Amino acid sequence: MFPSGIIILFSLAFLKRNSLFLGSISLKYLVLAVLLLKVDYFIYFGFFEYGNQTFIFHSIFTGIIILTLIKAIPSLNPDKFKVSIFKSFTLGFSISVLCSMLLGFIPINHFWPIPDSDLSFSLLASLFFSTLSTELIIILYLSIEFVSLFVYGKVLILKIASNKGNGLDIKRASILIKIQKYLFMALLFIFFVTYSMNLSSFQSLFNLSYISYLIVIVANSYMTLKTDFSYVG
Repeated sequence: MFPSGIIILFSLAFLKRNSLFLGSISLKYLVLAVLLLKVDYFIYFGFFEYGNQTFIFHSIFTGIIILTLIKAIPSLNPDKFKVSIFKSFTLGFSISVLCSMLLGFIPINHFWPIPDSDLSFSLLASLFFSTLSTELIIILYLSIEFVSLFVYGKVLILKIASNKGNGLDIKRASILIKIQKYLFMALLFIFFVTYSMNLSSFQSLFNLSYISYLIVIVANSYMTLKTDFSYVG
């Protein structure tokens, strides 16, 4: 697993500067693809024990099925719009899987439904994170994710404002990043107090963080969908 916020920030910084490479790819739908794939992590952390669950939506086979469905949906017209969604999802999915394989905090199997633990791989995790506890890895991942998504909201506001974009987009993003900031600060405080006092409710607080993470992903997806990315340049 690798934080979606870092992937999004990299995409905004790199792809927008390379218009020839960007082509018919929509940054909006690329970002949406990266965010929606993170539902995997909520399912993984919230319902399964560490190491016992494949990330279904990060499976290469699942990606192929989704891309096939996008191609097959007749209502996605005109064709140029369908091509844009197809290419954007393909790039977003490919970047997410590549980052997960190279820089993921834990090794995961990208070949579901093949149930082979030997297929789980992450270069970064095998080199540096193999001795860390599950709790520490989760805290590290969620902290980086919350911060990077907060920065994503800030970047959107600055880009839209500098290009004299829609004030409603700026207001929507401002409200979201405030919610994210206070939510993250509250979770950090609760984690610190609970961990330092060795309280028995530590696992329940992890469950609270997973729900908070899902809310943040859904909120960022909504903000991205509603934002006019023609001003994000």
